[in-house]
This record gives sequence, structure tokens and C-alpha cells, in this order.
Amino acid sequence: MGSPLLLSGTSTLRRNTCLILLSLSIAVAKCIQSFSKGTDARSDTLACFEDLLYQSRFSGRIDPNRADQAFRNVTDIDNQRCAVTPLVIVWPKSSIDVAAVIRAAESCQMHFSVISGGHGAAGYALAKDGVTISMEDMSSVAIDSVNGILEIGPGARFKNIYAALNASGGQWVAVGGGCPMVAPGGFYLGGGWSFLSRSYGLGVDTLLSVTTVLADGRVVVASGDTSCARDTLCNNLWWASRGGGGGNFGVVTKFRVKLAPAVLPGITIGQLCWDADVPALGDIWQWLLDAYPAMPDWLQIDPGWLPLGSNGTRLFCHTVICNHADAETCNNAVAPVATRPDVTLNTLSYQPYLTWQMAHNRITAAQHGYLYLTNFVMEAGVVSAAVMQRLQQAVLSSPSPRNLVIFHLGGGKIASVNATATAFPHRSAQLVLQIKAIWDTNTPSVADANMQWVAALKSWLTPLSSGSYVNYIDPFLDNWESMYYGNNLARLWQVKHQVDPTNAFVFNQSIRGSG
Repeated sequence: MGSPLLLSGTSTLRRNTCLILLSLSIAVAKCIQSFSKGTDARSDTLACFEDLLYQSRFSGRIDPNRADQAFRNVTDIDNQRCAVTPLVIVWPKSSIDVAAVIRAAESCQMHFSVISGGHGAAGYALAKDGVTISMEDMSSVAIDSVNGILEIGPGARFKNIYAALNASGGQWVAVGGGCPMVAPGGFYLGGGWSFLSRSYGLGVDTLLSVTTVLADGRVVVASGDTSCARDTLCNNLWWASRGGGGGNFGVVTKFRVKLAPAVLPGITIGQLCWDADVPALGDIWQWLLDAYPAMPDWLQIDPGWLPLGSNGTRLFCHTVICNHADAETCNNAVAPVATRPDVTLNTLSYQPYLTWQMAHNRITAAQHGYLYLTNFVMEAGVVSAAVMQRLQQAVLSSPSPRNLVIFHLGGGKIASVNATATAFPHRSAQLVLQIKAIWDTNTPSVADANMQWVAALKSWLTPLSSGSYVNYIDPFLDNWESMYYGNNLARLWQVKHQVDPTNAFVFNQSIRGSG
């Protein structure tokens, strides 16, 4: 469950953006940056930036050489359709370094972005002809095994976090990203939907503190502590950092996270799958709808078409996370679908959650292909069996064999938190429906066919939706502020104006500084 990354820019609209020419017939997908300079101007700008950064005693790495492997590793984002080349990449080592980079970029009138994991589907994490701040060197993972507390840098990958938790004894689990290459930067700030969210809540519900560098260089440790609650700016930043999206308020340099006790010795976890064209899809789906109202928090079932068949062909699957130690209880909970004669793949097994999560590969990521992603928040009962059958036909007729429709199930502990308690507004959602078009050859005809496929589904599904999950950011979403933030938008405007009055952190879908 990947997410957009920590990202930022400057106060003028010379911005990195990923644009697609959409009309009655969607044209070739393009990523267009509206900021560019001539060679001489770029050289002068770079010299200005480097001089100021060196004067600040910046302790990290600086690399303007796009031929270097380290440079190329940063720009090799998951969605290559939106990959662009910065003028310079920097790797800070501390909050002080981050503040120095922001000051230098602003002084030299350079737009900037911040990249943690490179999974932001809109490509906002790279700044064409600007400064990209890579958080790769701020990727520490520290575990307090006694108290169940995790301290992590925004550049840590969840594959390393899960490995560290396992190596420390495996008695704790984190509500983290489903894709192992996702980093905490964007995951937590946008909400953090996880395979464990029905059991323990969203990622933001497990945060203990967030350390953020503001545009003016101040470093704020926002938390639920009394001292922060008494400070209006700190308290507002704490609220906004839990679901207000990456890149809107500052650069996060550390997360403190409350871990959950692992269910041991194991849980029942894996996939139940059917042929992609299974005739009884309506019955399979209706069972889930009927079971949902009384479904225990420890049971999560995420449906969708996944490339789990032979040679990566798509199957319709229920990803089952039964976070309960008793295997019989879990088996009974899913028996009505698990025992169906039309099941073609059953990978359910009893194992520790961390074991399964570390082996969980990037089956739904673009994996450096070309991607267009959108999503829909759906309230209870909206996605009926009839809707699913129509989605099935769309999947079967999709122009790319990699195109997917997948869901995250809501309810459980997610819904136990009030919609205004954090900035994340979609607490009542039954489902998040994600549409992914992924293609490997970016010719005009291939790109156009896949974009039209998404657009047709989007036109049909948008009226059924109550919102959109910001971690699956869609640069072409109409009314995107309201769709992402719902009734929390007005307060987010106020927080933005308070913590970033000059609008230093801005991109095409950043929160505005005033309502």
C-alpha cells in the first residue's frame, strides 16, 4: 500500500508536475515540468546554491552529476512515466542540514522537492532543474523492545523496518506499508492504510511524535504531549501531520511510532484466489458484504485482481489477514469462501505476520514501468455485486495485462477514531478502491489506450465515491482538496497559513495557505 512521498517546492509556480493531456479523447501521457532554465542560468543557480550550502557547513552529500549511480538511483522512481532530472540532489544527515538546504534553495530561487521512497504516483518527489532532497541518509531504525517504540528516519524502507523488528525478537509489529520498498515519509503523513489497520488503526493512529523542519528553519517535535498541546502551532502541526498529506507543512526528519504486540506464535494469512473471470464473482463478493457488519477487528480481507496466476496472469483474490492466534477460529471465519469448489489458489498458512510481510513482494507496484493511478473512497453498500461484475468486465478487457483493480477494507479500529480527531477524514469508509494502469512500453498508442481505460472507469465511479485517499494521489482529480481532506480541509488551510505563511512548501496539489 504504497503512498505519495514527502515533497515540497517554492512559493512560485515553477513546479514539477506530472500532467496528462486529457480531453474527450485522452492524448499521450506526458510529464511536463513548467520550470526550466538555459544552461548558463542553471550553472549560475547551481553555483549560488552550492556556495550557500557549503557556507552553512552542510554535512551531507551533494551531487549535480546526473551520470553518477547515486544520482540515477534517486531519479529511478517507481513510476517512470513521471521521472525527471533535478539540477542537483542532496542527501542531508540531520534536521540542521535540511534547514540549510531549504534556506539555500529559497535564497537562490530554486524549487525543491523531497523524496523518501520514490513511490509517489504523480512524480512530485522529483524537481526538474531544481533541488531534490533525498532522505536516503536519514533512514535509521531504532527499536525499544521493552516499551514497544520505534524511532525511524523518513528514508527507511519498510522492508528494513520489518527485518529489524524480526531480528529484535519478532514480538512487535508496526502498522506499515504493504509494499516493502515504501518509506515512512509519505506513508504516515497521508494516513497509512495497512494490512493491520482493522486490527490496530491507521499508521497515523500509532504515531507518538513527528519531528518537522519548517520553512523558517525551526525544528518542531509535534506530539500528543501536554507541552505540545499548550502550544497552538505545535498542536495544529501534530493534528495536520496525521493525514494532511506529505509536503504541505515541512520536512519530517523523524517518526516515533507505538508498536503493537505481535500475535504469536502466528496468524493465518495469505490469499484465496479464483480465475479472473470467475462466473460466481457476485456470490463471492456478496459473502464479503454480508460478513462485513459483524466482522471482528482482527480479520481483514482486501479483495482485488492480483498477478498471482501462472506467468503473472491476474486472478481475483481475497488477501486474508486473520490476526488471531487460533488457526481454527481463522479457518472458520473464512470457510464459506475458502471451501468453495471454484477456488483456484489457496496460499493461506499459519505463520508470524512479519515472516509473511517480509516475503510479500511488489506485486502491485509499477516496478519502474509506466503508471496512472486513481482511487475512490466508498461508503458501505456502494460497491455492490453488480458493480463488481462490471469491474470484472473492465479488468478482462483492459489494454495491459498488468492493469489492476484492488481494494482496502475499512472498518475495525480505523472507524473507532473520530473523523476530525486527526486530519485523515475517511474513517467511515467501507472500501478504498484503487485503479492502476501499468504498461511497460510507453508508445503513444499504448499510453493512450491505458489512460482511456482509467478515464472510463473514473467517469463511472466518481459519482459513487465519497472521497479519495491522498496517498494514492491523482494529479487529474477534480475537486482534489475536498476529495482528499473532506470536512477537515478548512482547518488544514488554517494550519498551512500558520506553519508555512510564505507558502514555501508548494506543488500542484499542495494545501493552499488560506481558505
